[in-house]
Amino acid sequence: MHRRVIFIVFAIASLGAVTARCTDDRAALIEAMKQTERDFCALVVKEGGYVGFTTFMAEPSVFSGDVFPDRATARAKLPNRPRRPGVATYWEPVFGDIARSGDFGYIWGSSWVTGLTTPEGQPRNAEGFTFTVWRQQADGTWKFVLDAGGPSTPDAVAAVVAAAKSAPMDDALLAPDARGAAAGARELLALDESLGRTSEFSEAFIAAAASDAFSLDLAAYGQPQVATVLRAQPRTGASREPLHAEVASSGDLGYSFGLWHGRTAPNSAPAEGAYFTMWKRQRDGSWRWVIDNTFVATDGLLAAKLARFRTAAAALRR
Repeated sequence: MHRRVIFIVFAIASLGAVTARCTDDRAALIEAMKQTERDFCALVVKEGGYVGFTTFMAEPSVFSGDVFPDRATARAKLPNRPRRPGVATYWEPVFGDIARSGDFGYIWGSSWVTGLTTPEGQPRNAEGFTFTVWRQQADGTWKFVLDAGGPSTPDAVAAVVAAAKSAPMDDALLAPDARGAAAGARELLALDESLGRTSEFSEAFIAAAASDAFSLDLAAYGQPQVATVLRAQPRTGASREPLHAEVASSGDLGYSFGLWHGRTAPNSAPAEGAYFTMWKRQRDGSWRWVIDNTFVATDGLLAAKLARFRTAAAALRR
């Protein structure tokens, strides 16, 4: 009996030590991604977007509304424009999470552009959000597989950042799934398809939100705020056309992207756009989205770009 008590105490102590070590490792890995994000920003400021993005991209990767199978393709397709004098883009990581495998995670943050002017020639700055999915490479460096973001207002950015920083981070490890990456990707594509088939997209999307969900385009942080904003601006007749999904080898964290069709308001004209969504597996095995960035095409040029996006994404499935 005495030995059994000692064994139980030892087992509990060992489990606590493992949990603490995993939590410490998780925090260190998230900080490593954040530092990579800062290094990425510093290179863009110093050398411009062309150099910055083609340096930190993975192969393949998704950014600038396109899918690039490798760095050579990105260098050939991306415009290498000279930087505008006095104009600089900055961003700062705010929050992130990482899969239990330790090699796949995401960061979202705030962004701002300085040195801009209004049509009347008055100085102005622009603010917004960034969202990046990172994968650790074989050499230990981090490269992004997905980079997205969008504009917002200074007040909205400040409110979201304050809400995120005041909410305690969930220190519990993600719920791994032994079936791994391929099964998880299939689940996310099926989930996107089911969201696209529902007649009440807004309510279904709210129901699929995690407690710390953040919608970049709605500038809403936390499931209650997402619900409030989305119910005030319901997306009617909306559907999703999933194009690709990728999940960590531990099966607990992944992203999906595709095309979005619907109306941004009950009486608005039909619209289309693209979406990028980060998903986190819950303890009950279900998936909930933690980041969503949906943008709507406002002109024919962007609509044509979405068609090319569909074609390019098909290459990832081959």
